[in-house]
Amino acid sequence: CTALEECIFVIQTKDSNRNNRYNDGSNPNLEISIIGTGGWAAEGRVNSIASFFPIKISDWTMTSNEWDYIGTVNAEHLSYNLSTNGNFVGLLSRGDKIVVLKMEYTISSTGVLDASNIPITTPFMGESGHNVDLYRAGKMCLTGSHTVA
Repeated sequence: CTALEECIFVIQTKDSNRNNRYNDGSNPNLEISIIGTGGWAAEGRVNSIASFFPIKISDWTMTSNEWDYIGTVNAEHLSYNLSTNGNFVGLLSRGDKIVVLKMEYTISSTGVLDASNIPITTPFMGESGHNVDLYRAGKMCLTGSHTVA
């Protein structure tokens, strides 16, 4: 970030094993501090007034990236198919990245993709569940990240 210019950066949340963490697109309540490290900002100077404490910026916004809520599905552990609780035809396509119970899957190029079924390329590894939220993840691999401005 540079003085007198808008500063925007992206934060990717990770777990203790450095895997990307996914949530539901809601604010993860991160605590962010931006503190000056050089020049006037490090000296605590604003114009001609010096406080001798680094400048701290606390007025910022955060936006979750690339989350589209689609609806709910029923998922069975180790199944290669998700059963839909609504008609998602036109909302999802083969090859789309989706997130179910904070885990990312890819819609398969084979299998039945219709108003009742979503085939996935890898088995569903979460616990079996009914009416679990389904999200379409972004194509730019930013899902689970947050833009800070």
